[in-house]
This record gives sequence, C-alpha cells and structure tokens, in this order.
Amino acid sequence: MAAVLQLPNELSQVDQIRMSCNAADRFVQRYYEALSSPSSSVEKLTSFYAPLDDNTNIAKSFFGFKNIWYNGNEFSSPAEFATAVKDYLTPARYEIDSYDCQPLNPDLNPTRDVVSDPSKGGAMSLLLSVSGECRIGPMKESEPMDFSETIILVPNLNHDRSGPTSHSSNEWVISSQIFRNV
Repeated sequence: MAAVLQLPNELSQVDQIRMSCNAADRFVQRYYEALSSPSSSVEKLTSFYAPLDDNTNIAKSFFGFKNIWYNGNEFSSPAEFATAVKDYLTPARYEIDSYDCQPLNPDLNPTRDVVSDPSKGGAMSLLLSVSGECRIGPMKESEPMDFSETIILVPNLNHDRSGPTSHSSNEWVISSQIFRNV
C-alpha cells in the first residue's frame, strides 16, 4: 500500500474514516507496544511525537508538538515525558480494550503550498481515543488500572512518503496527548 498521505484530496467521508482507522490500527499497535517494552529507549519513545514547535517554519509550527498531560501533570517536551516513562512508569503493561479514530481535518495533502497557511486546510490531523487497562510496576504486584487517552495525530513530516509505507518511522506522530487513569 502506498503511503497514506499520497491519497487523493477528495475522498468520500467513508474513505476518510477508513483511512484514519487504518492509521490508528498501525499507530496503536506500535505505540503501546513501545510503552510496554522495557527495552524501549527514550529516543524510540520520542519518535512517536511531533518535533518541538520552533516557530521558525509555519509547517513545522502547525505540525509541531503541543502538549502532553499525564494524570494531570503537564510535560513540556516528548523527551521529558519519555524520560519520566523510563524512570517512573517501567515496567508497564498496556492492554487496549478499544480505540476509535476520526479525521479532524480531512485535507490529505500536507505537502501542498497551502500548508504554509493552515487556515486554508493544508494539513490532515486525526483524533484518536483509546481506552484500556494498564499495570505499572512488577506484574505480580501491580493492580490493573483502567485508562482513557485522547491523542491528536499529525503527519510525520520526516516520514519517507516516496515508496511503500516504511516500518522504520511513524507515518503519524503525536501533537497533543491527554492520559488519565479512570
């Protein structure tokens, strides 16, 4: 399958939802697997996030990292969050009960010139809602906790879109994230 972002601009609503669900399938599997793996490095975890918004490039600003909230605690960068995961939330096991994904902005061509003006719809973003159960700490000692997470995904501007979908980089990255144990 060609990279998701190379699809035509004028997809039906059904095709937009199908495409967003396919993106969610791949993202959820890879992201929660990385969170659950004790061997995941800070670098691997930060690869799931958009670059920091440096305000020097409008496209990078629009697609850039915005925020992470984890149980009411705000993290200022993906690296800060990934370090906290490695230092305080490992070992962990995430089991996903359900997830849903919808397009927030269905414009599928973020490489067009209009990306320089996000108000013209030159970027696609996805709203991903995930719920499940997590265990943090040694599995025999930790109690399962339900969680709910809301994530805004944006296209990864560093993803190679020239060939078949690559499994070495993420097509979609987190711009904003809110995690809450419920």
